Amino acid sequence: MHRNILEESGRQVTRRLDDHLERLPANDGTSRTILTKMCADDVRRAEGASGCATMHLPLPVRKAMQAASRVMTGISFRL
Repeated sequence: MHRNILEESGRQVTRRLDDHLERLPANDGTSRTILTKMCADDVRRAEGASGCATMHLPLPVRKAMQAASRVMTGISFRL
C-alpha cells in the first residue's frame, strides 16, 4: 500500500510543479532549471513506485491526499 501512496504523491507533486513552471516568468531561468529537475526526479520516483504497485489508490484516498496537501500548503504560506 505504501508504494501506492508514493506513486500518488509523485503524481500530485509533479502536477503542482508543472503549475509553478507555467506561472514562472520566462526570464527566470534559474528557478525554471530547479523546478524542471525537481519535476524529473518526482516523475522518476512515481514511475518506480508504479512499477511495484499492485493496485491504484481508491478515489477517496487520492482526494484526501489532495485536501491534506492543500491544508499544508495553506499553512506554509502563513508561517
